[in-house]
Amino acid sequence: ARAFGSPFRYTGGRGRSLRAVAGETMDTITKQQLMQQFLQRVDENRDMKGLEAAKDFKPLRVEGFAEPVGFVPAKMAPRFAAFEHVFQLGEDGGLLVLPSLKTMEQRTEAVREVTGVLREEGLVKGWRDELVVVTEAFDAPPAFLIERACLPIIGARGYGVHINGYVEDPATGEILLWVATRAKDKPTWPGMLDHIVAGQQPYGLSPMENVVKECYEEAGIAEPLAKAAVAVGAVSYNTVNSNGELKRDALFCFDLKLPSDFVPQCQDGEVESFELWPLSRVASAIAGGEANMYKPNCNLVVLDFLVRQGYIEADWPLYLRLVASLRNPTSQ
Repeated sequence: ARAFGSPFRYTGGRGRSLRAVAGETMDTITKQQLMQQFLQRVDENRDMKGLEAAKDFKPLRVEGFAEPVGFVPAKMAPRFAAFEHVFQLGEDGGLLVLPSLKTMEQRTEAVREVTGVLREEGLVKGWRDELVVVTEAFDAPPAFLIERACLPIIGARGYGVHINGYVEDPATGEILLWVATRAKDKPTWPGMLDHIVAGQQPYGLSPMENVVKECYEEAGIAEPLAKAAVAVGAVSYNTVNSNGELKRDALFCFDLKLPSDFVPQCQDGEVESFELWPLSRVASAIAGGEANMYKPNCNLVVLDFLVRQGYIEADWPLYLRLVASLRNPTSQ
């Protein structure tokens, strides 16, 4: 089935074009107002909820690593320290993994016991049975592995891949973006808009290998086509979640130009539907002009795409502020 002219293609009528309104008629919303809406979406990913990193979070250190591998909520530090065979409290109130746990494997096994107890106590939600790396920087050796759902409770860096799957209309040259709606039974952000493909970065795979894996699982994109994805940068943010835990995430961004006759097919049940949208409707969804909204961190990746595609133009108000806001300088 061809995407163009099929039910998957958005052909108008379900959302106003903010580009037309902001760029030409200016009768309802100005470019300034539109950019303010975009910045609000960014700020939602940087909301520290009144907490201060230096005061309200305590560093988690591992011997041999120059930088902390995490930042635990101050109120949780004594709970972790109660596992005396795994952690000890430092003079600054921070946590140190016991130096006697010398290898990644030893630390992983010890931390696994801790997180299992915290799960039983109801302190960890949305358990995935997926191990991810805890370390001081993406290209640093792993300190230990931990259940994905536990990254926030220790304030460890999280990494993921997000793919902008787009199509160029062969008749008009217009760029259209595939937009997924998350399944309603997803443990996080059910029913919200998402990328055609996105996923957590697991242990043992490179970002490109993860792109290939996720492309097939989430959209039925075969390996030869998935390998055409182009790395275009990264976005990053620090935020505090609803449990008062620090999330420090960096997302590797990829662009994947798809054939005009390609229609994604979800393989893992995590996507309810796919639609092909013009960039005007994508911008509308970010600005809150649609019935549904993007999963919060997707807004950063999509805004970066709109900037690079020239949809958001350099002479728009707040342009440099928006571009700069998409990356946290402390993320690595």
